[in-house]
Amino acid sequence: MVSKYPNKYGLMLMVDKKDYRFIKKYKKNLDPYVEFYVNPKMFNDVAPQHISLCYFSYPEKYPKEHIKKLIPKIIKIAKKYLPIKLKVKGLMGGWELNWGFPVIMWNVVDYNNINKFHKEIINSLKEEVEHFNDPDLEFEPHVGIALGKNESIEELKTIINATKKDEEFEIQLSSLEIFFPSAPEKIFEVKNGRYK
Repeated sequence: MVSKYPNKYGLMLMVDKKDYRFIKKYKKNLDPYVEFYVNPKMFNDVAPQHISLCYFSYPEKYPKEHIKKLIPKIIKIAKKYLPIKLKVKGLMGGWELNWGFPVIMWNVVDYNNINKFHKEIINSLKEEVEHFNDPDLEFEPHVGIALGKNESIEELKTIINATKKDEEFEIQLSSLEIFFPSAPEKIFEVKNGRYK
């Protein structure tokens, strides 16, 4: 995925850690062909499973203090949407979206609520984040689980095609984090039906 705007400084909707158990179903077949799996404890080079809702561009342009002032607006919107449940049916590969690299993702059946959530955040923050006014602002929601090896794309395609017949299951997203360049910060979470 190529983006006009930097993609390491943004708002992420996090997959509940309990749902990482679903990766185990695919690990045996994927193991020889992936470089790493997305991990709930990893933050340095690999973020935990998430959907990137928006990016805040360069920290020099929008420093942490500026973005922190947006948090109350973001939380107000998040309360309308979270937790979000997603139905997943097997896997898909980055080549299916013409990304040019072999990311392995859940094949999410319906992103309707995620798209609404994203749109409301973008519209709400247009005055504070200039590039949110760009009509060509990209948003391709996805939930990555692993990065495949470039030399193993044909094997990965075979494995992923076989998952298209899998039964649906559900994953849940209950928290929001801002991935600041220094470290991620959780800004909102729904736990046991309560906001934290």
